[in-house]
Amino acid sequence: MKKAGLIFVALFTMMILFGCARGTDADAFRFESTSIDIEVGEDREVPLVLGNTSRNGTIIYHCDLVETVDNGSLTASNILFLRGVGSTYFYRDTTCGEDEVLRVTALHTGTVKITAYVKEYPNYTDTIIINVVNKKLNAYQIISDKNTITVGETMFIHTRVFPEDIPTEAIYSSSDESVLKVYSNGMLEALKPGTAIISATSLYDSSLTAKKEFTVNQVSLKSISVPETDVSIFIGDEYQLNVTYDPSEPSTGTRYVSSNPNIASVDENGVIKGLSDGTSTITISSGSKQATVNLTVIGMIENKLEFDTGTTFDLNIGTSTSQEIYYEVSPIRASQNLNVENSDSSVCEVTALDGVLTVKAIGVGTAEVKVSTKTGLYYKVFTVTVFISDSDLVTEIKVTGKAAMNVDEEQTLKVTLTPNNAYDKTVTWSSSDPSIATVDEDGVVKALSAGSVTIIATANDTSGVTATLEITVSE
Repeated sequence: MKKAGLIFVALFTMMILFGCARGTDADAFRFESTSIDIEVGEDREVPLVLGNTSRNGTIIYHCDLVETVDNGSLTASNILFLRGVGSTYFYRDTTCGEDEVLRVTALHTGTVKITAYVKEYPNYTDTIIINVVNKKLNAYQIISDKNTITVGETMFIHTRVFPEDIPTEAIYSSSDESVLKVYSNGMLEALKPGTAIISATSLYDSSLTAKKEFTVNQVSLKSISVPETDVSIFIGDEYQLNVTYDPSEPSTGTRYVSSNPNIASVDENGVIKGLSDGTSTITISSGSKQATVNLTVIGMIENKLEFDTGTTFDLNIGTSTSQEIYYEVSPIRASQNLNVENSDSSVCEVTALDGVLTVKAIGVGTAEVKVSTKTGLYYKVFTVTVFISDSDLVTEIKVTGKAAMNVDEEQTLKVTLTPNNAYDKTVTWSSSDPSIATVDEDGVVKALSAGSVTIIATANDTSGVTATLEITVSE
């Protein structure tokens, strides 16, 4: 009975000392983690696991500096604030079953070490490393009203940190400053059509970067104009076109075209040069917009006309179909083009351009040709004779076809001319009686009524050679 009483007393004493621990380690004294990261501005609870013994003591905390970031003058209390008395927090808890919770606030980036121990039991001690880091950001962006800009325009951009939407200063750069230039204050200047990527780096944190692509569009051209739409210049002179663009000259450039490049040329810079007297229309265009200038090129007053040959042309149409002779109008800046008057264009064709008189044989015959300077003060008359030599004339024609046909029947006659190298190998067809049979220009005969008819083929040169075919038409 006495022994049983002693056992009961022992059990009761243990219950008093340890029962409230509810299974906890009587010697436990440790932080739940060996190190943690806390963001600047964050409040955090740092749990400390207590055993039965340490729970009945006085807990003391010390905060020591391990490392600073960007500022070597900071102390531990500048980096982490222990909520309590100063930098040391006293805690005594007699409530059974509760662990200790240290509350801290992160103030600045850096690293500190927290040491905790029980004043009455110095062997009960533990440490935790706390890293205070910058607040994690979801996004760093370039902000602009639009992503497109027109040549000649400017606009401003800026950067922001999201989700806090905090504006920040940045260093900017452009992937192509010939297209889009960016200034230190965030102003964009569009220089020419294209695309460019603008990059931004936070002035305070080089790890924060952002990029944004912008498109530079061609300026919309409203109109093109020139101050003078009717211009006259002398041969050899130059004239600079002065083009006005509304609102500004497009970077795609301007195209200049002369409607008559033999009269006047125009280069890519709009410089016109008079080449010979006459008129030309100069067209200035860019995109769908254009303007025109009516140009007249004038030669100086002539004082002489000289040819290097006589006054006759004899052309054998069979072997020599054209002939050229040269002339010169003085002074040299006078027009080198002559007026031409031809008495018979069926015989010859004549041109007089740039100091060259060209006579081309058209048909047998004679024509009188007068050429004169632009003012008519100087002229010369030529006689042009076009002929065919006997060796080039047709000497014989043979017509081949059926001599008998029925009414409504058709046939195509075949014609052979001698010599084979005759200049003109064509013939003209005719019928002696079109009421019986007709023949067309291709030698197609059509029988119309009963009777006899003669089909005739006549050489088209001056030989007068003919051939016939007698055809009898039956019902």
